[in-house]
Amino acid sequence: MNEAIDITAMDLGAIGRPVRRKEDQRLLTGNGRFTDDFNMAGQAYGVMVRSPYPHARILEIHMERARCASGVLGVFSGRDCLADGLSPIPHSPVPSTRYDLKLTGPGGGTIFIGPQTLLPVEKARHVGEAVVMVVAETVPQALDAGEAVEIEYQEMPGVASSESALSPGTPAVWDEVRDNVLVDTAFGDITATDQAFAGADHVVEMNLHIGRVTGVPLEPRAALGHYDPVSGRYTLYAGSGGPVRQKIELAAVLGVPPERVRVLSYDVGGNFGVRNRVFVEFGLVLWAARKLGRPVKYTATRSEAFLSDFQGRDLITKVALALRSDGRFLALRADNVSNVGGRCVSLSPLGKGSALVTGNYDIPTARLRSRAVFTNTMPTNAYRSSGRPEVTYAIERLIDKAARDLGFDRVVLRRKNLIGPRQMPYPNAVGARYDSGTYETNMDLAMRNADWDGFAERRREVEARGRLLGLGLANYVESSIGAPRERTEITVTPAGRVEVVIGTAPNGQGHETSFAQVVSALLSVPVENIDLITGDTDVVSLGGGSHSGRSMRHAATLFAMAAPELIGKGKAVAAQILDATANEVAFADGRFAAPRSNRSFDFLELAQEAARLGLEGEVAVVTDNEMHDPVFPNGCAVCEVEVDPETGWVEITRYTVVDDVGRCINPMIVHGQTHGGAAQGIGQAMWEECALDPASGQPLCGSFMDYGMPRSDNLPSFATQIVEVLSPTNPFGIKAGGEGGCTPALAVVVSAILDALAPLGVRDITMPATPSKVWQAISDARTGSAANQPFHSPAN
Repeated sequence: MNEAIDITAMDLGAIGRPVRRKEDQRLLTGNGRFTDDFNMAGQAYGVMVRSPYPHARILEIHMERARCASGVLGVFSGRDCLADGLSPIPHSPVPSTRYDLKLTGPGGGTIFIGPQTLLPVEKARHVGEAVVMVVAETVPQALDAGEAVEIEYQEMPGVASSESALSPGTPAVWDEVRDNVLVDTAFGDITATDQAFAGADHVVEMNLHIGRVTGVPLEPRAALGHYDPVSGRYTLYAGSGGPVRQKIELAAVLGVPPERVRVLSYDVGGNFGVRNRVFVEFGLVLWAARKLGRPVKYTATRSEAFLSDFQGRDLITKVALALRSDGRFLALRADNVSNVGGRCVSLSPLGKGSALVTGNYDIPTARLRSRAVFTNTMPTNAYRSSGRPEVTYAIERLIDKAARDLGFDRVVLRRKNLIGPRQMPYPNAVGARYDSGTYETNMDLAMRNADWDGFAERRREVEARGRLLGLGLANYVESSIGAPRERTEITVTPAGRVEVVIGTAPNGQGHETSFAQVVSALLSVPVENIDLITGDTDVVSLGGGSHSGRSMRHAATLFAMAAPELIGKGKAVAAQILDATANEVAFADGRFAAPRSNRSFDFLELAQEAARLGLEGEVAVVTDNEMHDPVFPNGCAVCEVEVDPETGWVEITRYTVVDDVGRCINPMIVHGQTHGGAAQGIGQAMWEECALDPASGQPLCGSFMDYGMPRSDNLPSFATQIVEVLSPTNPFGIKAGGEGGCTPALAVVVSAILDALAPLGVRDITMPATPSKVWQAISDARTGSAANQPFHSPAN
């Protein structure tokens, strides 16, 4: 493995500067390359016939009328997939880096994931599951033919929630897992935790549900598949969080070597985890293209996306905190149950969240039970900050309750128990090892930026208008690991460009700019002369994609490792020009020079001169790295809300965030990431919910008429500040900046709302805290209704 360049000895140049995003000009002028922008000569169009039932046996599929319809080229079912030998999608859902908590099946056994075939043969396991694919000359013809497909179902009792999945006698989603529990693993020190609880002066408990949401990316998912019978190669255009991974998985589905599959994923209109795994339509358009001898395109409608995009969150947790009489935390118990839906696509939310149940706090011992259950709902996937907003919500809500019930000031209670900087690196009670951080300083900074001390006066002013004002605070720590392997190929070309090939997959994070800033600092080449090449697996040979906040850290580490070799190759080329040995050539201040020559070259000039002279030796390197060490971004959020007690309307009047991202490459981009993350978390806290009818299991959200979204007119101007406590795990000290804004948002918004409603006697509210729920909570508190007790049900 190459040794990385010593960052402490170099001029950081463009690093840390708010360089304007290079990609925005292209995107804002309509020159983006999104999946639906691509078309091929002679392409046909596919549509899906989807299950109207959450759980049903497929008895018979009558496709004759559809096959005879005008313009129809093919109608395919799960039996056709089976007959052609197509394999299930190998999602590999279990987190498996060196430092991930090791999840297992019940009794330590193997986890049964519920194989996802492209089309089901025997059963549909959620509403919206694709059962038949119709391909026709036009979309309207395909839709008409889809209406002609007749499917005989035998509707079966379904499982709509985690609670019902765990209830005795509940129907099994899979015959192989009769009790619906696919993961059941214990972590922590059970004996020490039980002893701490037995000796505690106080125990505070809560049952919480963090509901289900969906990513609603601006660009609905789409796929264009092509098959070349001469070469035997498949080509797929599809937005992705990791095209190399998806190439390998699709090759396994099709039963061909990976080199026979090419995936192109250029601009992606939003991901948030939704696109990190292969969708069935990706494999279907490739397979149909081979069968029909035509390219096949599929584009989801927004309603289809609501029914069949991978969804996020959906965790129930029972948490208990043991305290000493002086407020010192002694131990934590947690029982977390993740709803994976009808198939297990990803256990990242359960695994990542489990590792951080103790949050930012010095809790000596903990006992954790982590379970995952099948239900007749859409599979869940990693969703921005995968698993961490859920456990942050639980620990921060629990601390607020302890403060209120036991008579502590909530800030003083937190301050007493926060992990201190001298305790770093800090091993928490379930085995995660936090790398660095100044948690108390972050909290103080957030409170100062939010004018915490001025809140009492603002509350009096608001109350004079007949409104209520509330103030919330939440600390957070999250982790970033992600796929451990990454590769970069860097070439200095005679055209005066530096080409950087890398396996990360940008979908809005500004990689073209921030990655160029790092390469610019290392090679002393202008940012505008650096071209990032991603998204084409014929060019990008290896890489883990963009997820888990991994991209900047992995990329910068690779660039730092590649730089010494690239400089060495530059010296060898310069030696030929300067009539010197490579050892005599020095690289300083961005230029190659030798003692006996008055000439010098920067990297771009060197490549041009070498090409002009026809010299041998290319200034190019290929660098691989495998990095398992996690990093732990952290921070604090403060939220202030105004509530109208007559209508339940909640307005966020102030929102402050402090984020420790380690080394910040581009603060403008990181602030933007924080804004976006905060908006997503606020959305779940106040409006977003993938609601189901509890009796029928039918989804109630099929459009933006049914699914509330954060908008520019219902969000405040955010006050964000970046803190840079470097991580010791990588050359630049980078942590991550894409998910921190989301992690504390659920907790801090609900905390603020409950603080506003506390004078009325409201003690709890379930998310999303919509006006109707807030109004009902106020009404219940005024009438003394038991509905205001802290029990959380997914049906709420």
